[in-house]
Amino acid sequence: PRTTLRFRLDQAGSADLELIDARGRRVQTLELGPRAIGEHSTVWLGTDHRGRAVASGVYYVRLRLDGRILDARSITLVR
Repeated sequence: PRTTLRFRLDQAGSADLELIDARGRRVQTLELGPRAIGEHSTVWLGTDHRGRAVASGVYYVRLRLDGRILDARSITLVR
């Protein structure tokens, strides 16, 4: 499965998205690099940092800009 993650930035900076499982373990970090103000999206392929498929379930997504956490939300991945 693939999930499109959409987000909006009110300021420019270097962005990344951390995906965290229900136990609080970081399973993947999507390093997006420099981003301008505005709407953005990226695709998560439902894999961990080693490229292995993760299980169905609830994951938390943290948006970071220049190292600061701007937003955190939950998503449900269904296989």
